[in-house]
Amino acid sequence: MQTTKNPPTVFGYCRVSTQSQEDNTSLQNQQDSIKAYCRSQNWHLARIFVDIATGKDFDRPQFKKMEEHLSGIKGIVCYKIDRFSRSLLDGYPKILEYESKEIFFKSVTEPFIDTTNAMSRSMLRSMFNFVQTERELIVERMLKGKACNATKGRFNGSPIIYGYRYTPGGEKDFEVNPDQAKIIRTLFSLYSTGRYSLRKLKLRTGCPLSHVQIGNLLSNVFFTGRISYNGQIQWNEHERIVGDRLFNRVQKMRAQKSKTGSAGFFKVIENKAQIAEIC
Repeated sequence: MQTTKNPPTVFGYCRVSTQSQEDNTSLQNQQDSIKAYCRSQNWHLARIFVDIATGKDFDRPQFKKMEEHLSGIKGIVCYKIDRFSRSLLDGYPKILEYESKEIFFKSVTEPFIDTTNAMSRSMLRSMFNFVQTERELIVERMLKGKACNATKGRFNGSPIIYGYRYTPGGEKDFEVNPDQAKIIRTLFSLYSTGRYSLRKLKLRTGCPLSHVQIGNLLSNVFFTGRISYNGQIQWNEHERIVGDRLFNRVQKMRAQKSKTGSAGFFKVIENKAQIAEIC
């Protein structure tokens, strides 16, 4: 251990996956534990970097910022190794890279982590393999849950669709935004005449979306009262903005105007939670 006269300067690093799902360990708890651990070791904690991001790779804003300021830093301290990384192929080489630069890595809750001998390195690889497997299981459970939601016509957390307000816990998942819904109906009606390109639609309606987004909007079955996920189409309880016949006229028009034969367009089968490809 370093003497208090010359304590090593270290960084702390914390991570949770999302703002609402905190991996059973809150950011505050992680930070408090890192601070307490550094005090017990007489280390100078220069800064704690905090990310709300996945652990599958190191494409995280605060992690990148931390790595830009490693000059003079002697160590990196995390609450748990899975807060640092959940990838064997990324996490293990990164710690070895730090070791080569004489920057040690320390886990507050896993003091056995070490890279100074073969057995410790083997244990470290096993740890990364475990946390990567755990992450893959989480992803599998999430996908199964979304598939189950889709079969019941429930929202799966995609970006909120223009024209609606998301109202979780309410009588319905979504409420119509009247002003936006008026623009959507106008977009569909004008496009169905065949006289408007996507760019002209944007200018005519004042829609704040880009012309590419408008194109995607015009093919979204959500506006017909249905919900789509991974190829499954189900009725949802939200109010429709566009009728089936108008929606199908627009799909036929889009297929006719398509400049590439690889683009697929689909129509809804009236009054059924089904779609069929336009021939």
